[in-house]
Amino acid sequence: MPHNIIAPPRLWGQPASGPRARQRRTAGLTAALATGLMLAAAPPAHADTVTTTIPVGDSPFGVAITPDGARAYVTNFADDTVSVIDTTTNTVTTTVDDSNDPYGVAITPDGIRVYVTNFADDTVSVIDTATNTITTTIGVGDGPAGVAITPDGARAYVVNSTDGSVSVIDTTTNTTITTTTDVGANPPGVAITPDGTRAYVTNFDGGPVSVIDTATNTITTTIGVGGAPFGVAITPDGTRAYVTNFADDTVSVIDTATNTITTTIGAGDGPAGVAITPDGTSAYVVNNVDGSVSVIDTTTNTIATTTDVGADPAGVAITPGGTHAYVTNSGSDTVSVIAIEQAPTLTGTPPAGAVGQPYEYALTLTGQPSPTTTVTLGTLPGGMTLSADGVLSGTPTTAGPFAFIVTATNGAGADAYLPVVLDITETPPTGSLGSLGSLGWAGSSGVVGSSGS
Repeated sequence: MPHNIIAPPRLWGQPASGPRARQRRTAGLTAALATGLMLAAAPPAHADTVTTTIPVGDSPFGVAITPDGARAYVTNFADDTVSVIDTTTNTVTTTVDDSNDPYGVAITPDGIRVYVTNFADDTVSVIDTATNTITTTIGVGDGPAGVAITPDGARAYVVNSTDGSVSVIDTTTNTTITTTTDVGANPPGVAITPDGTRAYVTNFDGGPVSVIDTATNTITTTIGVGGAPFGVAITPDGTRAYVTNFADDTVSVIDTATNTITTTIGAGDGPAGVAITPDGTSAYVVNNVDGSVSVIDTTTNTIATTTDVGADPAGVAITPGGTHAYVTNSGSDTVSVIAIEQAPTLTGTPPAGAVGQPYEYALTLTGQPSPTTTVTLGTLPGGMTLSADGVLSGTPTTAGPFAFIVTATNGAGADAYLPVVLDITETPPTGSLGSLGSLGWAGSSGVVGSSGS
């Protein structure tokens, strides 16, 4: 491989009677629950964990995941193949023979085609995901590296590292329609804004980030970042671009409205690939030299946690649901699968019940690892229980409004709180008081909103 590109493996209650009495008691109970929420404290976040390691081909580099999250496609640079991983079983189900030195990979928004850059062949292979066969090969510039596809799926942008250009492919005809020259020296990475109007290109050899207007395919501006910019990813709302600076061990954050650097974040040794979670809350940065992944909290732009992976990690992709990150380890010929921890959420409006009538209601509970629920303040109606997975059930024995707080916890970030006033009547109910969410009280992350907000 030419010396001017980073090469694998080291590259880069109480009862009440009557409706009026219930309303008065409910008003008092809401205030009590509010006080309980304000006293709640959030536990610290825990680190993400590697749940499995998948053997793939020789020197895996790029990785992309299908829009349905079912498969991951991994380019194996040194053995000229593409591994197809079933993300349910985390096993390689198919290996596609490719051209010389497959490097970057991107998948169309409809999930039908995979575009793979072949560094040594100056081509792009197009894989049909239904058959996992190459349907065509497209000539591009010299030393194609990174590739990104517009949100509408109409075009693929390929950065050519050896000749410093960008080839634009029409994905309908699979032909190169234009080439933007002189983006900079040795460009390895490219990302496109969610609205499809701009492409951001990193230039590894001392260059800035080039911004291309996709309507005219011309460079509109350049942005100075850190040393040896390599990977680039854009937040789902399009407001920021995160650029890894391999030589500086930093990440530059670009405001895409002004195309200026707003902050620089210290990362691990040799940051290379970068991907952002679908909710935009975290950026995952692979550190090629020290074999780790730094997780940036995009709200504070600080490192939230660091996870060890395999040798010489290069690329990273995150599943559409935001539950897992797939990291290619070019030095150990594996892919690390990271379970992304997610703080719990808890919602629901339990309906009213009646004495002597069987009752069951499942609260909506999310998070990773799976959270557990408990009653942390107040009392459940007699004869009823709350399961660990958030199901209220039983046969009530006493009438009245019962106030309690349900807390969901999993050790990943702040607990979630849901204040509930559950009305149990003497006879089958005709309406519902439900949870305090309908009364204007918010119970996530230990913060209480004002009534009517």
